[in-house]
Amino acid sequence: MKTENNEDMKNETGPTVICEQTRRLASEAFLAAIQKVWGTRFSELQLKELWLQELRKNDNLFPSGWYTSFSPKGPPEGIGVLIGNEKEPGRLNYQSLRPPENHPREDIYFDPQTGLAYVYTSPVDRETGTIGDWGMTFYAGKKPEIIDYLKLVYGINYQIAKVIRPGKKVGDVCQEACAIFQENGLTNNVTSVTDPLGINIGHSVPGTLEPYTEEELATIKGNNWFTACKVISDKRVFFNGTVDHVFKPGDCFTLEPRLADSNKPHLPMVSFHTIVRVTEDDARLLENFTPIFQATGMDYMFTPS
Repeated sequence: MKTENNEDMKNETGPTVICEQTRRLASEAFLAAIQKVWGTRFSELQLKELWLQELRKNDNLFPSGWYTSFSPKGPPEGIGVLIGNEKEPGRLNYQSLRPPENHPREDIYFDPQTGLAYVYTSPVDRETGTIGDWGMTFYAGKKPEIIDYLKLVYGINYQIAKVIRPGKKVGDVCQEACAIFQENGLTNNVTSVTDPLGINIGHSVPGTLEPYTEEELATIKGNNWFTACKVISDKRVFFNGTVDHVFKPGDCFTLEPRLADSNKPHLPMVSFHTIVRVTEDDARLLENFTPIFQATGMDYMFTPS
């Protein structure tokens, strides 16, 4: 299992490369936004608007993310920001970013000493319709129990990625992931109203399992963002225990478990939204978190081997 390496991909083309590039742009935009407010008391809405401004500086991206305009309506511009703190982490224990009560608010503030936050965006490449979803939990405090928990959840994504390889069924990997959760005393709280099963650990990146049709791509590039987002949403294959799809080189899946410890309700639900890119012999995990860890004082985080 590999991590992302731009040198490995400099001569490659196609939706998998666009996915990585789009995700990188999302991460770089967030870095620019958080650097403007880090160490201050900022609101959910303030951070969301700063992030949106940075995203919109890149002409390669549509002005809004895909996870916003189809029914039921998602967060404005496809960006989620939820803030809590060490004593009150409950806002991070959300079921979905879609309901209005979970949209970024101007009256909820990040404490620069004890703040916790989950952030997410869903950018789309203008030319190809390829998404590069990116999200993470970050923390300003120093409480060892929370730090250890963040590191545990972060490392679990790598454990799951290690068992992914061409020829293996998506459903089988999902079952192995659930076993990893159970071994660590954790539950996965990802729910999706668009997944018939309801519970999953991610979904395919549309256009990687099978290309968009000419009609689908024309709709994405058209004048109706609602129908464009619907095409993107419907093209997904969910990463759950019932899927028979067999991984093949070039497949990309989001890997986004949201993990909670039911025995420690004082801890927040934590998620690191990554993307797995299947290679010829294993998988590469796309994360783009290291600069954010450095900017937010989370130097204790590391890339597991």
